[in-house]
Amino acid sequence: MGRHFLIKETKKKKCDLCKPCLRIWLNYQKTLGVSRKAMIAYTIFSVILLLSFIFMIVAFYDPCSGRVIKKSLCQLYEEGVVSGKLCYPLCKENVPIFSHCIKQQSHVKEFFWERHLIVKVNMAPDQANMLDTILLEPWEGISQEEFSMMIDKHLTEKLGPADHTAVLKRILTFGDFNNNGVLTYGEARSLWSLIQHREFLLMLLFKDNDAFPRINGTCGSVYAIEHVPNDRLYNVKSNSWLSLFLSDAYHWQFPAWKQRAKMSIGMIELIMDIFEKNDVNFYMCNIFPKSFGYTVTYDLKLMDVLSVVPRFHLKLEMANRSCNDDRDYSFSLFIVTAFPVAFFNDLPVESKFSISAEF
Repeated sequence: MGRHFLIKETKKKKCDLCKPCLRIWLNYQKTLGVSRKAMIAYTIFSVILLLSFIFMIVAFYDPCSGRVIKKSLCQLYEEGVVSGKLCYPLCKENVPIFSHCIKQQSHVKEFFWERHLIVKVNMAPDQANMLDTILLEPWEGISQEEFSMMIDKHLTEKLGPADHTAVLKRILTFGDFNNNGVLTYGEARSLWSLIQHREFLLMLLFKDNDAFPRINGTCGSVYAIEHVPNDRLYNVKSNSWLSLFLSDAYHWQFPAWKQRAKMSIGMIELIMDIFEKNDVNFYMCNIFPKSFGYTVTYDLKLMDVLSVVPRFHLKLEMANRSCNDDRDYSFSLFIVTAFPVAFFNDLPVESKFSISAEF
């Protein structure tokens, strides 16, 4: 009996809540002077119209112009101007690579795809929604030898004078998307546009180092890299309730000791690798907790790839600066020239920088 009484009371309360809405609806019907059937039809039509309007907003909302980028890229692919492993699924299978925009900057747009990939699109400077591939080209009919010389010259300009034979071979092998031993015009143009971006070039140079994000396909100057779920080693601003009582509550959110040891080994291997790679020395600037992340298996990943700088680039950057203040000696927070720039070129390389890192 008690149970039936509760059910009746609940139903009665629900009906009491509906009565004001029903009364307003009936009064509106009387005001319009229409029948109840016509009013029901009008209400259903209004709801369908509202839902259709919301659906159209969601369907056509495209903050990063993903549809325009896809149309432009696929047009270039059909013309044989660009190539890459992402081109066929994007243009022929209509895989929604550009459906979820996560970041939009002046010349770079990022999309999240398949829950584990970040797709980066490099746009042409001062050209809205135009891919930078359009502005870059090795000329049509270029020979393999001439193209190799172009890349070798580019590597010398970016990394400094050295023997780039191994790096050149790796780049040309990567650019052969069809794996037939010959670079087509589309492959050469796509490869040339990709290596113009320092982030991509560094990831390709350190492809065998697990700390660098893996490249998971390209199309023209568009490239996809692995998504790192934990984008920083730790967060000082802890959201834990312990932060109300402890200033260092973030320590309690660290992974287990064994997992931290695994990430520490990965960091040591990374530092040893960037010290000298293919006869090129690198420095790492701006070392912060957010500079590194880790995967679900606690493999260390470098989040800020651009913080890795070739010594040659660092030397040119500092040598071309005018010195008016102490801050002019600084390349980044953790890299400071040891002497005024005026004496920079006269010093041995090992004496040019004092590097300190807190981590």
